[in-house]
Amino acid sequence: MKDHIKKLMLGNGLAQAIQFSSIILLSRLYQPNDFGVLAQVQSVAMLISIFCTLQLHLVIPLQKSYEDACNIISGVQYLCVLFSALFIAFGFFIGDIYLFSAILAMFLGFINTYNGFYIYSGEFKSLANFYIIRSILIVVTQVIFSLFSINYGLIFATLFAEFLSASYLLYKQFQINSPMTFSFNNVLLIVREWKSFSLYGTVQEIISVAAFYVPLFLFVNKFGEHIGGQYAMASRLIWAPIILISSSISQVLYHSYGKINPSSVRSLLASVPYNIFILILIFSITIWAIGSKVISLVLGNNWNITAEFIPILLIWGGVFILSIPFRVFIRTNLLQKYQLFVDFCMICSFLSVFYFSDFSPSAVVWALAMIALVQNLLLVLISAWQIRMTGVERSII
Repeated sequence: MKDHIKKLMLGNGLAQAIQFSSIILLSRLYQPNDFGVLAQVQSVAMLISIFCTLQLHLVIPLQKSYEDACNIISGVQYLCVLFSALFIAFGFFIGDIYLFSAILAMFLGFINTYNGFYIYSGEFKSLANFYIIRSILIVVTQVIFSLFSINYGLIFATLFAEFLSASYLLYKQFQINSPMTFSFNNVLLIVREWKSFSLYGTVQEIISVAAFYVPLFLFVNKFGEHIGGQYAMASRLIWAPIILISSSISQVLYHSYGKINPSSVRSLLASVPYNIFILILIFSITIWAIGSKVISLVLGNNWNITAEFIPILLIWGGVFILSIPFRVFIRTNLLQKYQLFVDFCMICSFLSVFYFSDFSPSAVVWALAMIALVQNLLLVLISAWQIRMTGVERSII
């Protein structure tokens, strides 16, 4: 299991190195407002992509046979096409931001689906290679599109890169499997059979993703476009690597838990990546000490407030890393309805901070991080409670 994580971590690390190095150039090619608008498109797209797959791409690694996995893929592809077409149609009437979001969501839905099959198959090297290819495509297209004086250049570049990424995975998918057949009745059967994902899991994921991305809109609403752009840049710098690191760990754990689910607290605690958390904490303290000078040197003098946000978001991200085994355990044990309640309370708390407080921007970020800490502690307690209910002690480590 550790070897698989290392492969994904290496792929993610190279991918992040590519994207991080590009920030130095992109921050000079595009304006803060460009990153703010892109962040809004990406956040809405993440929410729409949840509907596109109804979280059923997470069911693929839990299948016991190759035929069952392919059957789920067929159903999820059908859902992705259907829901994407509906959201794209609505986007034409609602506005450009939502149209771009719907198109991006379609590509993300296909990417998530095909990645689900790689997780089922244990093809973690292929996943690692894909992360690298995807990062290169995104950076290259963003640089190329900056050469043209067009509105939404950064967004168009991202859409084109994700289209190429999804096309690459589709090509690899058809190399592995025979072409899929679409059946509406088959889709309904899958949705009903896996309602812990299609119903509770979908609603829970919407709230969970909203909890991460809603602050992007609320910062603009409360403090204006400039502060919103500063938070968007800090969020881009921190959450992109955090999510990729956490996905590397969770994908391997998901593959393992799908085969032998842990049923002891000791098993779960042994899976917690403490070493990564310690590195993140050390990095956070370092950025806190010299952050403003480093950020100004790397990004330019326009991003001084970003330096205040980054250490706080790093701590938030570190706590999220610690909670990964418990999040995977909750999904594989079909406990999404409990996480749904926890995440609902979390986003309500977020909204309270923005609408019922006079906090400064930095204080708001601190409040969000502390609320997230409580949320993740509750997920740990839910996992421990489930293990006590089963009463079986077995370790997968």
